[in-house]
This record gives sequence, structure tokens and C-alpha cells, in this order.
Amino acid sequence: MSQQPTEQPCLFQPRRRHGALDDGFDQVPQYLFRTWAPQTNGYNDEDVIMPAAVYNGKTSSDLLSFDDEFAREMLCDHLLWKNRFDDNLTSWTSSLFYALQLARYRNALDRRKFTYPGNIYICVLDTRKFDRKTFLPAPALLVAYSVRSQGKLTHSYSEGEFLSQGQLDIRGKSKVVTYEDLVSHGLNDIFPRNVPETKLWWAVHDYRKAWLSDIAIDEIELKSSHSLASKCFGEEWYLPMIAMLLALKPRSVKDDRIVRIKYYEKEDGPISKLETALARTERCSKPAIELSEFVRIMQVLLKQAKEGEKQKNVKVPATNEIDELSKSMGGLAV
Repeated sequence: MSQQPTEQPCLFQPRRRHGALDDGFDQVPQYLFRTWAPQTNGYNDEDVIMPAAVYNGKTSSDLLSFDDEFAREMLCDHLLWKNRFDDNLTSWTSSLFYALQLARYRNALDRRKFTYPGNIYICVLDTRKFDRKTFLPAPALLVAYSVRSQGKLTHSYSEGEFLSQGQLDIRGKSKVVTYEDLVSHGLNDIFPRNVPETKLWWAVHDYRKAWLSDIAIDEIELKSSHSLASKCFGEEWYLPMIAMLLALKPRSVKDDRIVRIKYYEKEDGPISKLETALARTERCSKPAIELSEFVRIMQVLLKQAKEGEKQKNVKVPATNEIDELSKSMGGLAV
């Protein structure tokens, strides 16, 4: 049974000693992802995201309001997946690849915990629809609390991870799909091959490290990415999702199949949507390589959309104007 939001958002409020964190709010991309399964800490569904603290009846408190020692301990425990009952933090990723790999990892390793593709969920949300102080980059918080970059808390491990705190009302701001639906609509046709599903961070790391020459988009990939974006995520999310799906592999910006991506125009045309997503993604510091690929594909789509808009605005002479022009040229030698 779905939970309903019961409290106001808990925002990050940097104190003077955390002043540098304010820049982190401007490094949040437009789209963030979260993967969860039955054993995930806290409570998650299509309406609300609750960290363990809220789910266990505790009142949300800003991490930055605690004394540094306690806040540092909670931050580190969260990033080390220690599942504290008073954990008020929730993790998000800017990488669709990481979110999908986590779903594969859960499916492969957690079957004894009653996990299967139908109860593994992936959520994408639009950060524009939340207060500016809702999300912060995890590495920025590690630096703010002077956590050494070593062992499992090496800061690069948390690149692309963003944290929120307290309860999040995600109604009308997100789309939640099951891993089962993604697989049934062709995920395995588009997901990179030879990525072991029994590993998580190292599988992602090794794949990014091996990111080399461009891979042409074949017809099966184009068809499957279209099916996934349109049938699983829907019209509102179609454009960014098909671009992110194709960006799971290195692509050539000259690939003619990119320009065959369809647009679903609502009140917000593709140009506005593309420009906004690009602006909010390009500002990320140290983006994952697949996020940089997403930017390149979106730039191609933006250029295509602008060229299409120009063609729409070209004035086509009316029939009577063409007739008059023909008459005036009738006596000219060709």
C-alpha cells in the first residue's frame, strides 16, 4: 500500500563553516535516477521516497545542523551502505548506466531475499521541480566534512552520486518503472555486453575505462531504445531517455540514426526541452563519460530541432504569387 507524504521537504542549509557547499547546488543535473528493491533501506514508491529515519518515525533534521563528528559518521555510514535506522539520507545517481547496473546486480545476487525483476524499480526525476537546496553532490559533502579519500570512501567512487534528505514527494515530478518492464521492452538489446551482473562499482568503473571507439547504432538498438523510451517512460520523458539509452555506448555525432529520433511536442517544444537539459547537465563537475555522451547526442538533437524550426518558418509563396512570378518571367530567355 502506497505511503503518502507527511512532512515538508528537509533542505540542505549550509552554515558559514560549510559555505563552499553552496556551489554544489548548481552542479545538479536535470535528471537523477534511483534504483530500489525490497531490501533497500527506508521506503520507496511512486509517490514518496522516505529514508530510514523518516520511515522509522524520526523527525527529519538537516545533516548540516548536526555537530561535525555526528554528521561525518552518518554521511560515511550512508555511503558505505550500513543501513542505519536513523539514516536521513537518500542516494541518487546522474548515471542511467549505474542505475541499470544496480538493478542487474540486485537481480543477480538478491534472489534469496525475494527480489525478482518485477519488484526492482528504477525512478527518474526532474530536479527542476524541486527546491534548489534539495540535492547535493556526495563528493562535495565528503570534502566539507574532511573525509579522507581512501579505501571504500575514495571520493571518485561517489562521483555522479547525489544526496537528498528527509521525505521527498515525487508525485508529478518523476517516472517509476520496473526492471522487468525494461527487459521486456528490449533493454538487453541496448545495454552494453560483457558487463558482469554480479559486480557493481568495479563493473561500472571497468566499462568506463574501456570506453574507446564509436559504436554505430544498429536498427535493433534504435528500435529498442524507442520502445523503452516511449512505452516505459512515456512522452514527457521520451527525449532525454532515448538519448540516455543510446549514450550507454560511445557514439558518433555523425551517426545518421540519431537524427531519426522522433519528437513528441507538447506545450514545451523540443528546442526548449533540449536547451534546458543541456544547460543543467553541462554544469556538472566531473560528469561520468556516459553523461558526456548524453550531452553530445542532445547537442545533435538540438541542432536538428533548430534546423527543423527554421524550415517551418520559411515563407512558401502562395499559388497566386507563383503564377504572377511565372507570368513576369514568361518573356525571359532561359
